[in-house]
Amino acid sequence: MNVRIGGVYFWAFYIIISAVACQSSESDYNAHFQPFTKEFADITGYNLLQPSETFILPEVLREISGLTVIGDTVLACIQDEMGTIFFYSLKERKIVDRLKFGGSGDYEGIEIFGNQAYVLKSNGRIYVVSLKDATTITWSTPLKAINNAEGLAYDSKNSQLLIACKGSGGLNGKSIEGKAIYAYHLSQGFNRDPVFLVTSKDLESWNDQQTNPIKLTKRKKAFMPSGIAVHPETKDIYLIATVGKLLIVLDPEGFIKHCVPLSPRVFRQPEGICFTTGGDLIISNEGPYGSAKIQLFKRMTEGMNESHNKTMPSLLLAEPVSPKAIFPLQ
Repeated sequence: MNVRIGGVYFWAFYIIISAVACQSSESDYNAHFQPFTKEFADITGYNLLQPSETFILPEVLREISGLTVIGDTVLACIQDEMGTIFFYSLKERKIVDRLKFGGSGDYEGIEIFGNQAYVLKSNGRIYVVSLKDATTITWSTPLKAINNAEGLAYDSKNSQLLIACKGSGGLNGKSIEGKAIYAYHLSQGFNRDPVFLVTSKDLESWNDQQTNPIKLTKRKKAFMPSGIAVHPETKDIYLIATVGKLLIVLDPEGFIKHCVPLSPRVFRQPEGICFTTGGDLIISNEGPYGSAKIQLFKRMTEGMNESHNKTMPSLLLAEPVSPKAIFPLQ
């Protein structure tokens, strides 16, 4: 038998052994997340281990921090360094338009309602951008940099924006246990009391009731939300966190309905989350060591519980829509 240690035969043998080990590791890894993912899919209709589509983003969106849907085929995206809205076409797989609204800064969330875009800065300021004439006004809130506001969602039922805080939950130095979600009513203004709170005790209590409990590590119990979205049909609130790799679903009253650990191999750095009008789930991942990406999870109908078992249209079947066809950007 001819063995050349340090030569080509050794490296061929090393590659074969490494490949076998990686396959075994991959199998064990998927087996760890599969039970949680299957249960989550049965309840919500989303298989978080198998994206239906993956979109690799250009370099300018490497630090994508928030996104929302326009017309189910165009995403309005922001990144956390530039005061610019990027319109990304899922059909064309490219940026089709841009709208500058501000200077450099830490922008974290975006929502669109009517003909206006609402962009959240980490210090709690909200930039209201007209998509008709590109004018911008700024709303101040009691939130500060210490609150680290990172998620923004529109709650159509209550005509309010939901702001998820990754940092301190209290205002003006007040201490609040858990992670806070505040509301900015479009006509009544900012509500100084959190509309929802998620605490480590809430997570532990929910987990204790599960037949297949999650291993709640210190990072998971810390739960630092980076994105928030409201489901268009159920009105459930989806909170996603990069720290701890966890997705939590709250019912409209704010009680934990379900949570699922996220595979780091699928979600490198999840930051943004939104839904299409048909109920498909979209999650964006920053690309600290490579390209950022957007993942689409089509809503399955088989095995879904109760009223979730409905046929929903997929955005992949929709006709492409240009943002200029909806809003005459100047």
